[in-house]
Amino acid sequence: MAIERLDLATTLGIAVYGAFFITMFARPSFGGSLYDRNGYVPFKPPFGPEKWRWDVNATAFTVLVVILLAGLAAI
Repeated sequence: MAIERLDLATTLGIAVYGAFFITMFARPSFGGSLYDRNGYVPFKPPFGPEKWRWDVNATAFTVLVVILLAGLAAI
């Protein structure tokens, strides 16, 4: 029973984070950006094209996905 609950939580997390990253990589098709021009100053990510700029959301979601995958691997 506990494993099924962990699987459900993992599936929901993957759905949320997956939607974020799909949108992040599809943003050239609809003219989106990774940061709010009036918000925090974005920074260059450690990988990707020179024109990419990240904000705190992209960084936090990347860290949280790593934690989620580590938890999934521990099940």
